[in-house]
Amino acid sequence: GGGVMGDKPYLRYVAIMDNRVRDSHKAFHGLILPKEHSFWRNNYPPNGWGCRCKTQVLSLDEAKALGYKENVKDKRSSLNAAVRGFDNNPIEPNNALFKVLEEKVKSAPEELREQAKKIMNSAFKDTQEHTKRYSAIKDRFDYHQKLMKAKGLAPLEYKKFINHKVGNFDDKQKAKREQNLIKLCEYKGKGVFIDEYQIANHFYHTNIGAVDYSLVPQILKGTDEKGNKAHSIVYKNILGFKYKLVIKDTNGKIYVESLTKDGE
Repeated sequence: GGGVMGDKPYLRYVAIMDNRVRDSHKAFHGLILPKEHSFWRNNYPPNGWGCRCKTQVLSLDEAKALGYKENVKDKRSSLNAAVRGFDNNPIEPNNALFKVLEEKVKSAPEELREQAKKIMNSAFKDTQEHTKRYSAIKDRFDYHQKLMKAKGLAPLEYKKFINHKVGNFDDKQKAKREQNLIKLCEYKGKGVFIDEYQIANHFYHTNIGAVDYSLVPQILKGTDEKGNKAHSIVYKNILGFKYKLVIKDTNGKIYVESLTKDGE
């Protein structure tokens, strides 16, 4: 029925069918599925660097007019759009790969060797930290996605449910909420945190996933802040996306208020 899903509960995958489109994306062109179908969780465009695919919102009648048949499974619905680099685990530093790099560093001229070693070690450490951060966020992300599904709620309804729950916290629960903080990085001498309720609050940004939240340290690196005293807004281009991060400084901690991105 109506509610947050509205009268247009279907999405159609639309690829730009020109000579630049990837075959893996072309294959999905015209695929129509209900908004809550698991396909969209991994394949909501963009699906890779510079992907220009979009979705079209349809009513059941419009979907049928475009060839959608209820209760007939479209084989493509179980596939994954190729390089979904952002949705899967960030590449873990594979030890074998680092061994190869180490060998290469050894053969570098002596004056470059120390510098190369430093860069490599710091990259290794960064990647490990990123993986750890990503796993922690993904864990909470998955937990709330499952709960939202189990309760049969749309993202905005779930937001209300979570805020109601969090809003009614007694002191004991408030303390528990503090323990649920995920530390993302340090910024200007203070810790930057996100809590899982904040993540659950932003499920309606369908193109923001655990990986995006794990990029917050990179977004904050060497950026200019705009905004007022209460909130700072940071803009940063990473991997072909323009991110907008809103942070709030409260009681000596910095909280991620919201994170959005759009294609360049």
